[in-house]
Amino acid sequence: MAFSPVATYAFVGTNYNKVASGDWTRYPVLGGQCANAVESTAAVCVKNSSYLANIFGKVSTACDNLAKSDKVFNGVSKVVKFAKNNVNPLIVASGVTKVALAKKEDREKTFYSEGGMIAGMFLGEGWMKGHLDKVVLSKLPISKKWMPIVKGTLFVAGSLTSSAIGQKLGQMFYKNVEKSRAEKAEKLAQQVVQATGQEKVDSQSKKSIDVKA
Repeated sequence: MAFSPVATYAFVGTNYNKVASGDWTRYPVLGGQCANAVESTAAVCVKNSSYLANIFGKVSTACDNLAKSDKVFNGVSKVVKFAKNNVNPLIVASGVTKVALAKKEDREKTFYSEGGMIAGMFLGEGWMKGHLDKVVLSKLPISKKWMPIVKGTLFVAGSLTSSAIGQKLGQMFYKNVEKSRAEKAEKLAQQVVQATGQEKVDSQSKKSIDVKA
């Protein structure tokens, strides 16, 4: 089960927006989040309605039987199940794909940007999964009715914020690396110029001595 059904629905929206904006590497992530959203919806319905629980039970049994008899459906169900259970690895794979497909001159920049975003997301979500309930939600004057919505909203906001901060830090780190690299190159160039100039001076001095001799 997902950390929060509300968060799962929101992540479907954010990943759909990424796909719609041209980020095709997010298609597997979107598929996994959609599968999680369906599972979350089914769990809520089953918990609150015996009638719906009976329907979902029959649908689940029918799908299992179809998977056993139809190789294509079985293959599709395995792909969907894998995506559902491996959303985070698929997000990492998305970032790796972007780095691999980036232009050679942009590859390092993309690496720091994507790496920072993914690291920030994992750190932020990891902290929230361990502390959001105890540190934040337990201190808010909110009824149990609204708690799942607030929990999901805060989780999504925290995830997006931490990933944005991580991406920004990654970009800043890349700029510092580029700056340091440029400074070293400039220093080396100055040393070469100074050495070349000294060689010219030494050469001219030698010629002058030879003339006098």
